[in-house]
Amino acid sequence: MSDYKIYCHSRLCLALKTYESGCSCHKIEYQENVKYLGVYLDNKFKMKEHVYTLCKKIRIIKYKIDKINIEKLPLETKKIIYFSLIDSLLRYGVTLYTYAPNYALDPLCRLQKRIKRLLFGEKKTNIACLTPEELSIFVLISTNFHEEKYRQINEHPYDLRVQRYRRPHVYTIQYGDRRLKYIIPTLLNNYCQDFLYENNKTKIKINIKKSILAKRR
Repeated sequence: MSDYKIYCHSRLCLALKTYESGCSCHKIEYQENVKYLGVYLDNKFKMKEHVYTLCKKIRIIKYKIDKINIEKLPLETKKIIYFSLIDSLLRYGVTLYTYAPNYALDPLCRLQKRIKRLLFGEKKTNIACLTPEELSIFVLISTNFHEEKYRQINEHPYDLRVQRYRRPHVYTIQYGDRRLKYIIPTLLNNYCQDFLYENNKTKIKINIKKSILAKRR
């Protein structure tokens, strides 16, 4: 990218076409990372910078939680603290940053577990706190659950109990397995077979979370 030069020309420069003979307009410098709508994007789309920034934010929250007497708070208040401060941070942009490499995601997952133990203790770690990868699955399914274009049933010569939705053939070398038309049928097949025709949005989200937690075990 250093071989390409992009300039931000002024209106006067564009009107007089002085850029053809040379102008002093501002040159846009190439950056390896950029923040867009609260998400850090890098030149290789590894999302490492966003994960590192997320870890910093959560460490600050953990430091503040350490300073208060958290044990005396009721369980419902602890849940509010977790889901409003931690889960909301993890959820934002989760379908993008979970493509980061494991060595970048692992510290974030460990940090989440520490806060979970700090708030709920060892005996109550069964509270449904989804990991970033599980949150990504939850968001993708709940957002696209009723989209008919992802519900094309495979034609079989025999009746099968389990419905399998058609997935296109993909070339993983070109990130084909990251496309929604491949991901959503896969997730519906793996997590939603028992409630494919549910219409209540609240029940759908509850069932998706239960199915994800069941797969964890």
